[in-house]
Amino acid sequence: MLNSFLDYLRYEKRYSSLTVLAYQTDLEQFQDFLSAEFNDTSIQKASYQQIRAWVVSLTIKQTKASSLKRKVSALKSF
Repeated sequence: MLNSFLDYLRYEKRYSSLTVLAYQTDLEQFQDFLSAEFNDTSIQKASYQQIRAWVVSLTIKQTKASSLKRKVSALKSF
């Protein structure tokens, strides 16, 4: 499913290769977070609480606001 989404970004939305790579990295990081914190790797079934926990963890790690916005945008788009 992730690969289909990335192809959609490349060919339908015509996003730059760097943007597609950033979205891919963001989604994979979220998937890793789900796996580590919730023993779940299904982005499609992620709950609001899981997404919020990820955002809080990124804030604690002092992720830049622009990066945080992009990560949330990647999830929303997915």
